[in-house]
Amino acid sequence: VYPNILPGSGGAYGDLNNDGKIDAFNGSMFLNNTVNSNNWVKVNTIGTVSNLNGIGARVEVHTSSGIRIRDVRSGEGFRYMNSLNTHVGLGTEDAINNIIIYWPSGIVDNLPLPAVNSTHTIIEGETLGLEEASLLDVIIHPNPVKDLLHISSSQNLANAKIFVFDISGKMILRPQLFSNELDVSQLSSGHYVLKIMDNAKVRSHKFIKE
Repeated sequence: VYPNILPGSGGAYGDLNNDGKIDAFNGSMFLNNTVNSNNWVKVNTIGTVSNLNGIGARVEVHTSSGIRIRDVRSGEGFRYMNSLNTHVGLGTEDAINNIIIYWPSGIVDNLPLPAVNSTHTIIEGETLGLEEASLLDVIIHPNPVKDLLHISSSQNLANAKIFVFDISGKMILRPQLFSNELDVSQLSSGHYVLKIMDNAKVRSHKFIKE
């Protein structure tokens, strides 16, 4: 990225002065990036069930143009370690639909409509039950269910993400939705939560697997 500043093994990258721009450091050499005027967002991951820094978590930033994906990693190579804060450049985009965190534990957090050019701290499991912008008129049946769970809605769920959690909040299934039917035959008997995410909209339903 900065070939004249970071020779050898490359160095470390991160927003060292919290101005939203990626800086670079290698030993006694430091580049303070000040020329970029693009929009951005930063995410601090704090694990509770997973490790404290959220290493191994996947961060998805959803905007109108698509999805930007970053992984929280402890290192990129020999000698240097990048910042554990997840930095995502947005270019000229000035709005975010939502941020989704997939934790190593299987827990999934959803932060709807976060502000751009800001740093957001997400604690594992903290946003699991948020329903601020709920999908309306979603009905599931039968409940209890043996094999196929039917999902009915007047809204188009073709691009929605489907998750199944156990009662502890751990994600155990991320299935594909075909013809509004969900195959849950492989689940053990018990109580579960079905969560449907479509951009910043969220809907949860409890169901019983026989």
